[in-house]
Amino acid sequence: MKSLVAAALLAASAGGALAQTATFDMTPDAFKERLNRALRADGGDPIRSCQTARNVQTCTFGDRAFQQSVAAMKEMNLLNGRFNLRTRLLIETSGGKVAGIRLTGSREEMANMMAFVSLFMNALMTMDPRITADDTKREADTFGLMRGDAAPDIGRERVDIRPYAAITCLNQPSRISMRVQCDLTPRS
Repeated sequence: MKSLVAAALLAASAGGALAQTATFDMTPDAFKERLNRALRADGGDPIRSCQTARNVQTCTFGDRAFQQSVAAMKEMNLLNGRFNLRTRLLIETSGGKVAGIRLTGSREEMANMMAFVSLFMNALMTMDPRITADDTKREADTFGLMRGDAAPDIGRERVDIRPYAAITCLNQPSRISMRVQCDLTPRS
C-alpha cells in the first residue's frame, strides 16, 4: 500500500496533478518553526536548509548535536569511523498549507537511527503539543522504528490513525535498503 504522500510526491515529480486535497491547518513555515523549537528544546539541531521543487520542500538539518552524539558513542566504543547525518524532511504543500510530511533517515548505524527516532518524536509533538515524551516513545515502538532484520514484519508498513494525522512507517530488510521513513498525512 502506497501512502498518500508517496503518491503525491510521485505525481509531483512526474508533473501530474495532486490527487490529495486535504491539508493540515498550518503553513510549511509554521510547521518548520514549530519543529525547530521542538528540536532545539530536545537538544537537537534545527533545519539547516530547504529546497523547493514544485510543491515539495526537501529539508536537511544541522549536524552539530549529531556529531556530538557520534563522539560520545565513540568514547564508549560503540562506534568507529566517520558518520554523516542522513535525516531529511519533505513537506508537500497544497494551497499554501502542509498536505503531507515525510521523514526519512537511515538505520545503517546507531547514531543515524537515534537521530531519525528523535526527529519522528519531535514531529509528533509538533503536530500535537499535548503529546508528551512518554507518548512519543510508545509511538516509536508502535511504528517499529527500531526494528531490525529479525523482526517478523520487517518490510511491511505499520499504519495507525491518530487524531492529528494518519501515520505510516516503513523499515526495509537491510538487503533491500537501510532507509527508514514515516509519512504523516492529514485526516480527511
